[in-house]
Amino acid sequence: MERYTFVEAKRELFDMGVYSVSLVHWLTGQRVKTVYGTTGNYFFQEHASCGVEDFGALVMTLEDGTLASATGGRFGWTSHPRGGVMRAALMGTEGWMAFSEAEPHVEIFNDDPPFTLPPSHPFDPMAMWSSTTRDTQPRAKGQWVPLRESPQTLDITKFVDCIEEGREPEINARTAVHHVEVIMAGYASAATGKPVTLG
Repeated sequence: MERYTFVEAKRELFDMGVYSVSLVHWLTGQRVKTVYGTTGNYFFQEHASCGVEDFGALVMTLEDGTLASATGGRFGWTSHPRGGVMRAALMGTEGWMAFSEAEPHVEIFNDDPPFTLPPSHPFDPMAMWSSTTRDTQPRAKGQWVPLRESPQTLDITKFVDCIEEGREPEINARTAVHHVEVIMAGYASAATGKPVTLG
């Protein structure tokens, strides 16, 4: 393939999966040793026509033998009451815990009209960028209302704090390089159907 990026589609494992890979590292402090990955075109013609995945999954073995998985994908406007599932689950020998970006939330039922698709933007047909969605003005989804501040706002605040206080973030550029290596190993694994060992 001659191109890596496209106007009408993103490589979703790279775009979204890296957040999960970074979360695994942040929680465990462990680097990834082996990666087994799979990708596919399941939902969107835009991705299929560009030859890139709209969903991908990784199974990773960490340095201490812990197993972790990560998924990243995109689905349609009407597939979720908000922007999509953002959830982490920890499972161990003594129990399990799950965390969701949308919890706690209130579900609202009223006589508002159902969500309708906004017009397609010529430069961003899948509405991937906030700058172009401002032009098309999609109607806000009001079925789920979170009861706490957005994690994205907290991330931005922490980033600004690091700059102002002259300290490194918890995930710095050197650490992020490893996360990109994991994602790229996932693509190599998906292409060959075999696990990839990182050096």
